[in-house]
Amino acid sequence: MNTFGPYSEAQQLVIVKDLLQKRPLGGGDRADITYETESDYCHRYNEWRNFFRCNKVHWGYTQMQIYQLGLLTRGCTERFIEKHFYSGRGTFDMTRGEKAGHSRRVNRVWERIENIRTDIRAGTVPGVYRIVAGRGSRHSARTLGYVIATGGHHATQLGSTLFGAWADGEEIVATHHGYPQVELLQAAAVELQDKLKRRLVKLKEDYDEAKVMAEAEIRAAGMATLIAMDLAEEAVA
Repeated sequence: MNTFGPYSEAQQLVIVKDLLQKRPLGGGDRADITYETESDYCHRYNEWRNFFRCNKVHWGYTQMQIYQLGLLTRGCTERFIEKHFYSGRGTFDMTRGEKAGHSRRVNRVWERIENIRTDIRAGTVPGVYRIVAGRGSRHSARTLGYVIATGGHHATQLGSTLFGAWADGEEIVATHHGYPQVELLQAAAVELQDKLKRRLVKLKEDYDEAKVMAEAEIRAAGMATLIAMDLAEEAVA
């Protein structure tokens, strides 16, 4: 499987500028692209509004092109727009007009690329996947390791093969961690190993502390028993 990361900033900017147009030219999925205006109810403003829509999920670009665009959250999109259209200034440093323009740009780009989040959650993109045991929260689920896979299903298969013996019978679950890069896989694995080493040290420290406390309790219980026996003998005498 080929490994890759996000596009360069120059490539990102070309795509973003195209997506900011009312009718983007598109990329690898531009064939038979059409646009139309539809009336639909807007829950944001609680009213019926006209929406300009495209017959292509990613507005003329392929899933992989939008994935490699690298703007995988609204926050990333906001920061990209600020950097390349407002000299890196945040909204606190913008005029009222600039804030309105910033909001329009962010909304337009994000509304046209946000479906990539659904693709990532569905596990239909290649990448480094985190393999966990069970379906707990992101922080509570026990991490078993990381794999590079073509998608979530492939990652689950690899996870079952490589880490199933350590799952203690729990379900193997794969969640997207990042782009399919060997460096990312190595960094994630090293971080996990360091975390487990720290946990082992803590467990040993907790064990030693518990052992000392248990031994002290045993000695105290022994002394109490001897005193009780002495008192009993004196009562009988």
